Amino acid sequence: MNDYVAFINDFKYQFSPNMDEFEQKSSRNRSGQIGGFNYQFHGAGCRLEKDGVIWNR
Repeated sequence: MNDYVAFINDFKYQFSPNMDEFEQKSSRNRSGQIGGFNYQFHGAGCRLEKDGVIWNR
């Protein structure tokens, strides 16, 4: 579980350490790659992939 939380926090920090900025960027950049993460925001949440690990919310 700790690895899973670290995975999510690593993405959030690389996307933007400032949560307000993170939310603004995520509304404009619906998909892309940052820090080794492939991400895609969709209507129900977000899909992340890095090193074969996939998280979908």
